[in-house]
Amino acid sequence: MFKPANAVQVRVSIDEIAPDVWRQLVLPVHWNLEHLHLGIQAAFNWWNYHLYEFRIGGLRYGEVEILTEGATDDDPRVFDQRRIGI
Repeated sequence: MFKPANAVQVRVSIDEIAPDVWRQLVLPVHWNLEHLHLGIQAAFNWWNYHLYEFRIGGLRYGEVEILTEGATDDDPRVFDQRRIGI
């Protein structure tokens, strides 16, 4: 009998760095983008000091209140990262 997957494997790499810096992560499928952000922070031993966002299919996802602070009507909309699963 087929069982649905309970985890997803992703490769996360840092652009414009040589040699390549990357991590292979196995994450629960029920995680959202906020969880993914925290997983990436842990995998690279980062301390969450910088602003971030995910760009997927031309759309922006992240912490809406922070990313829209000082935004104008011409800026693209930011969607809540907690509502999007990985």
